[in-house]
Amino acid sequence: MSFQDTDDLVLLSQLLPKLNTVIRWRAFYYESLPTTQGEALRLAEAGFPEGTLVIANQMTAGRGRMSRQWLAPPGGLWFTAILRPPPISQPHLVNLAAAIAVARSVKDLFSVDAKLKWPNDVIAGGKKLCGILSELHVSGGSFVILLGVGINVNNDIPEEIRHTATSLRALLGHRVGRLPLLLSFIKFFDGDYALIKKGYTDLIISSYQALCTTIGRRVEVTTPTGSYVGVAVGVDEMGRLIVRTPSGARILFSAGEVLHVEG
Repeated sequence: MSFQDTDDLVLLSQLLPKLNTVIRWRAFYYESLPTTQGEALRLAEAGFPEGTLVIANQMTAGRGRMSRQWLAPPGGLWFTAILRPPPISQPHLVNLAAAIAVARSVKDLFSVDAKLKWPNDVIAGGKKLCGILSELHVSGGSFVILLGVGINVNNDIPEEIRHTATSLRALLGHRVGRLPLLLSFIKFFDGDYALIKKGYTDLIISSYQALCTTIGRRVEVTTPTGSYVGVAVGVDEMGRLIVRTPSGARILFSAGEVLHVEG
């Protein structure tokens, strides 16, 4: 078995010290958790440092954006990273950097041409491969971001969502190693997160827009205040989606449900 096929996530703790990263990453692996976000919050409140990873082989109560259920059976890559950034005006950029890291990793390791759907879904073969959920907390007087990432790797996709979701196993026709995928994510994300903290946000936005399939598309954006239709023309420096309406007005969205509209 080659390293690229290695699936034993327990080995991560032995390999992290060998990475040439800005953050000193450390990992805690669990066979099963209700959610990695919940365990990461517990560790963050106990004072665990930036770069702490909580990984589970399965989650029994996983959740995605907008409190939706997130199915996380064995075989997927489910983890949360504890981040303790200095005060930053663009916390949404952390989500974008994570999405970029996933897309780059699956392209680099498996030649999967992944794209991004705003704000932070990773799409491959026209279906959702990965979802990202970040939560901002205050702990000990400082900000903590819990960055949750869920990648469908070798897990089974339930029949009822196969028209919208996919996995690397489904795309490639064989199982792949989760360990090299996670290590690749860490290396890509670590570099871009360092750029965010230094204020080089234009580089993150540029990389994101190059991968984002939402830009240039006719979209319908649904928010608590209503639905809006127009053409997505770009992403601003804070990661907000810019939509041009039929009247020519430009609306900025920091959150919302985006539907790519045909025609």
